[in-house]
Amino acid sequence: RSPDRNLQILHSGIALLAKRSGAQVVPSIIVGSFEAWPRERKFPRRHPVRVVYGQPLRYERGESYDSFCERLETALRNLARSSGAEHLLSEASEPVEGTGPAADTLQAP
Repeated sequence: RSPDRNLQILHSGIALLAKRSGAQVVPSIIVGSFEAWPRERKFPRRHPVRVVYGQPLRYERGESYDSFCERLETALRNLARSSGAEHLLSEASEPVEGTGPAADTLQAP
């Protein structure tokens, strides 16, 4: 769950699961969930929410966890742009130079 509605940095756990299970990962974004239930609210309020799905990704043999996370992040960003949900993208959610999208720390705003 996002503290500020923006796409967050991906961690390598999703790549580990995809590699070990052999399952495809379906990129998906939930649009409107932050407005319906921001973190600081105790209960949700009425607001339209929709889920948008992208094309499944498969972990490729020999691929690094960082590489898979980069592909997944690119797919999520493209999905947000193509579905009119650009507001989920921000400079703060961009990877910091020198760190991969699977970095275990979040960058400061």
